[in-house]
Amino acid sequence: MVARFDRASLAALIRPRIALLVLVVTAVGYLLERPASYAALPWVVLGTLFVAAAGCALNHFLERDADALMKRTRTRPLVTGALTERQVVIGSLLSLAAGLLMIGLGAGIGALAYQAAAITIYLAIYTPLKQHTVSNTWIGAIPGALPLLVGAAAAGGPTPVAWAAFGLVFLWQLPHFFAIASMYREEYASGGMRMLSGDDPDDSLLRWQMPLLVMCVMLVSLLPVILGSARPLYGLAALGLGALFLLAAFAFYARPDRVRARQVVVASVIYLPLVLLALTLDVACATHVEPEACEDCVSIGDDHLEGASHGAMAVNAPQVAELIDGTGLPDHGQVPEFSLVGDDGQAFTRSDLGGDVWVVDFIFTRCAVTCGQMSDAYALLMQEGLETRFLSVTVDPRNDGPQELTAYRSKWNGDAEEWRLLTGTSRDIQHLAEVGFSLPVNAGTEPVAGMPPLFHSGKFALVGKNAHVRGYYDYRDELDLKRLREDIAKLAAVPSPDPQG
Repeated sequence: MVARFDRASLAALIRPRIALLVLVVTAVGYLLERPASYAALPWVVLGTLFVAAAGCALNHFLERDADALMKRTRTRPLVTGALTERQVVIGSLLSLAAGLLMIGLGAGIGALAYQAAAITIYLAIYTPLKQHTVSNTWIGAIPGALPLLVGAAAAGGPTPVAWAAFGLVFLWQLPHFFAIASMYREEYASGGMRMLSGDDPDDSLLRWQMPLLVMCVMLVSLLPVILGSARPLYGLAALGLGALFLLAAFAFYARPDRVRARQVVVASVIYLPLVLLALTLDVACATHVEPEACEDCVSIGDDHLEGASHGAMAVNAPQVAELIDGTGLPDHGQVPEFSLVGDDGQAFTRSDLGGDVWVVDFIFTRCAVTCGQMSDAYALLMQEGLETRFLSVTVDPRNDGPQELTAYRSKWNGDAEEWRLLTGTSRDIQHLAEVGFSLPVNAGTEPVAGMPPLFHSGKFALVGKNAHVRGYYDYRDELDLKRLREDIAKLAAVPSPDPQG
């Protein structure tokens, strides 16, 4: 009698529960980046589904002999004969190619690179190592966590909060899979799998490692709060869920048996989705922690500048009028006198702007999303050799001194002469942004109704050689950035003002 390939066989082949968790992790990575568009999300999720299914099926092909020796895997289609090796390999390769194609075309080369790395490590390194070393679980945790970076890359990242979540998923897998290995110690041994439980038959090592591993997971879960990407409220939720996970680990420590190992597995399966959900919701809603990445917050800045980038009037700005300089660009007024502190520790004033064209923005170094994207745009513009200099002013002067600003510029390989960064008092920064540039910010001064303590616009301002503001440009808008390049060239062609007036 020929074995029948049915729904149960398909489930055994592609392991839908694992695939679902992979999709959740991928989506979380995407959402943590707070993208301006969700167009790539369906592509990266669907592509990941195809790749995950292919990975499971190819793993079954590579381990078909071992699967036949273990009770828990004897129902897999290759073991029962419901599918032939040829069918599994061809179907898997087609699914893999389709998934990678979807990700590459719909989510970008970065997401494709992370996904390719994940499937390669999983099949070419982790799967063979299961027969040779108990360290295979640590290696296998890498492709298990990489889907989070796949999603983050599809949304323009990964940023620090995505890397923190990657670390969380990586470490979470260790107590989860060590507990599973403890439950199925004899079966893994019969299939020739080198698991920690095989070298630790009474769990004398694992019993004390389990609580330590869970505590490491709990510590890493707090990184988004430390990075400033999430609120303490999320931290409390993560600690509360982690405490339940830790109780199961301590129960295993007290009595390392199959029942307690199963409790650890159940606690881990409950813990991870809830913590990731709490983090995603917090990052999406915590406008007072990452307001500049919040679409609602950016829209405030856009309202202030509605039409300004097209020659209209910005709120609190003087009447827009065209300067007689042949550029045809509007004049939003001269930057007022100011004195801030440069990244070199020296005073920087309006006179330091004179004679050069400048692109100006407001950021802060602990920003996890938008600031990095704005600085990415800066870096690309700098590579083009435009006749302009760049200026960034922090809205978090309490944490951003000259040293922090210099380190921030170094992350983008910025040149100290070409890209200056400024700090100062909250009041001076606030005044320069609102009065000088008509850009809405909150530099951690007095709370403003409806605005978070740290807030800045997502606009670039263009300043001419006479220190007059000549235009505003959205860093997310390619047409705006194209117009910025053109306007820089126009202003660069204008003769520098006579210093004698």
